[in-house]
Amino acid sequence: MTTNEGQFFFRKASLPEGGAITLDETEESLLRQLEESGGTCKKTLWQLARVRSMMGKQSEALGHVQKLLQLSDDIEENASYFLALGQLMEQMGDFASAIEYYRGGSLLKPSGKATWYWINNNLGFCLNQLEKYDEAEGYLRAAIQAAPKMSNAYKNLGLCFQGRGDYARAAKCFVIALKVNASDARPLKHIEELLEGHPEVLCEIPDLPGQIEMCRKAVESARKAQPDFKAHWRKLRKQQKATLPAVISH
Repeated sequence: MTTNEGQFFFRKASLPEGGAITLDETEESLLRQLEESGGTCKKTLWQLARVRSMMGKQSEALGHVQKLLQLSDDIEENASYFLALGQLMEQMGDFASAIEYYRGGSLLKPSGKATWYWINNNLGFCLNQLEKYDEAEGYLRAAIQAAPKMSNAYKNLGLCFQGRGDYARAAKCFVIALKVNASDARPLKHIEELLEGHPEVLCEIPDLPGQIEMCRKAVESARKAQPDFKAHWRKLRKQQKATLPAVISH
């Protein structure tokens, strides 16, 4: 759900449905399902890749996604798999390899806006990491054009400008990112650090401290509006344990 807080917007997350199970339990269940399917169920492979990514088992997750590429001849699916492979390489800190996977997805030109957005956004992010700011800018602008109401590309474009020493444009991008989605607080940290390290930006944006204060208030409002996921999980877990058959002692 998107909420308007003055001129700032933020997304209020919904509590997940279903039971409260651990990643280990989910992994075990998916492995059984995969074995029963003969190792070729695409839905199970995809879910297992996601779970193992969250568990820090990126190498295993890579294998599952590469298997999915072998099983699919659908352009949209394959673009999403290249995106996932790039994300896994990012998690492993290998930005050069991530870029190659994202480029593979880009060449497929998927029609899905979300996939296209994240491929371009993530390409820009990785190129920023390698300090290839001029090249990164084009991809980030393509992401913004594809989905102007998503915040991540504005944040990364700000980092691109900051890397090139264009602090005023960087600050403006960070503010836009927060206006689009104040529930992502990362641009606030970036803009605070930018002002602290480069106070000369005030010559171009004299009201920047006031804008930052409005951003802080919006981020706090967004934070307070989010549900307590940990408390929800603990409550479900407790309820599930209470319904388990009692252990009979002899």
